Amino acid sequence: MRLLLILLALFYSFTCLAKNERNSYSFKRIDHSQGLSNSAVISIFQDNTGIMWIGTYDGINCYDGKEIETFRSDFSAKTTLSNNIIHAIQQADSNCIWIAGNHIINRFSLSSKEVVSNYEFPGFHSPHSNKNGNTWLIGTNSIRYYTTYHHRFIK
Repeated sequence: MRLLLILLALFYSFTCLAKNERNSYSFKRIDHSQGLSNSAVISIFQDNTGIMWIGTYDGINCYDGKEIETFRSDFSAKTTLSNNIIHAIQQADSNCIWIAGNHIINRFSLSSKEVVSNYEFPGFHSPHSNKNGNTWLIGTNSIRYYTTYHHRFIK
């Protein structure tokens, strides 16, 4: 009887180890040598496709697990970030993410990899979205809601 209990315990232990192997995570160090735009990372977000978005003091970095693509402000173009200091990143809907910088919120298209709209607000605001794509901006003295019908934020 005792031998049977020991064998069952060993079998259970090996089963648990096998389950943990399938759910294990792989971590990799990412820095400037892989293409990270700045070592001061302020925000990290994983979008609904699994891509990692890393906000720094010098733009946003898109990491697919192999390569890093960096997006920065270019004031001569309308479809680039309005600010290089990225405080927060959040999913907007299945095709866009919100990128929050100093006094500005950019709506960034995942398919075209460019800013499709931007919104300016006094102070710092942090975007928060639910799985339905509803987005709220939480600021120091205000809360704003993004209306998809009018494509703007209301207080």
